[in-house]
Amino acid sequence: MSFCVNAFLGIVGKGGFLSLYNGWGAVLCRNVPHSIIKFYTYEGLKSVLLTSNDAHGQSTTISTVCFFAYFCCISFK
Repeated sequence: MSFCVNAFLGIVGKGGFLSLYNGWGAVLCRNVPHSIIKFYTYEGLKSVLLTSNDAHGQSTTISTVCFFAYFCCISFK
């Protein structure tokens, strides 16, 4: 625990409070496009699955499980 506190105090002492946010721009450049792609993929697959199911739009258990498994596989690559 004291190593974390010492690291925090060293970073803030050397570069100021804003130095804690160094690299934040690079993180956003990586995460924002990923989130956009993941959201549209999820919504697209969801609409395809719901329109291919029965007339009431209710998904079956097997289609829900398959969709969840596929979405998890593409999300965690």
